Amino acid sequence: MSSDTYVFANVTANDVIKRIAQDLGLRIGTMENTGYRIPTLVEDNQKLLDIICKALDLTLIATGQIYVFYDDFGLLTLRNARNMVVDIMVGDESLAYEYSHKRTIDDDTYNRIKLVKDNKDTGKREVYIAQDSANIAKWGRLQYFQKVDEKLNSAQIKEMLDQLIQLKNREKRTFRLDALGDLRIRAGCYVPIAIEELGINQYFLVDECTHKWDGSAHIMSLDLKVV
Repeated sequence: MSSDTYVFANVTANDVIKRIAQDLGLRIGTMENTGYRIPTLVEDNQKLLDIICKALDLTLIATGQIYVFYDDFGLLTLRNARNMVVDIMVGDESLAYEYSHKRTIDDDTYNRIKLVKDNKDTGKREVYIAQDSANIAKWGRLQYFQKVDEKLNSAQIKEMLDQLIQLKNREKRTFRLDALGDLRIRAGCYVPIAIEELGINQYFLVDECTHKWDGSAHIMSLDLKVV
């Protein structure tokens, strides 16, 4: 949670984590390679954890892949959420005993993506737009705006557009579920959820996970989301 200033160029999120960890004398554990190289990342007087999270957000936008960053008993660890699948069905007839369900477009939902790049050679601003006209008619215009790195070419920006409209042009669907505890389930993993009443039978990402013990009784509370 310390704050500092960092300037990175042509680095992966792994590089960002390793550099910060080295500067702070922290130990590194498993680091799955994100593959995507961030053209530039300039952060002035920002919390180090926020800098790492921004690098992972940029990776998500560019690749569509979610990476989970966590402390594994003193070792900073980075894993692709797709490699953290827990095949333990949780639902009506398996572990779960209470749940609540929420759907909203008020939190990080956008049906129009607008990216702009300042072209120093032409002196003009290039504008790239992707939108879902059907959802705009249904919800009204919900626009996401971002200024992109000048080093990105048109193909890279269009690819970013496609990723952003896919990630953000949908309702945010979340669950809060209480169930009998299983220590294999932790934040960042994918868990299959089956709730017949809601017609749900699919994998959800565990956003938050709390395990509680009362004597021999072990329960867990899961905050889940569709990604």
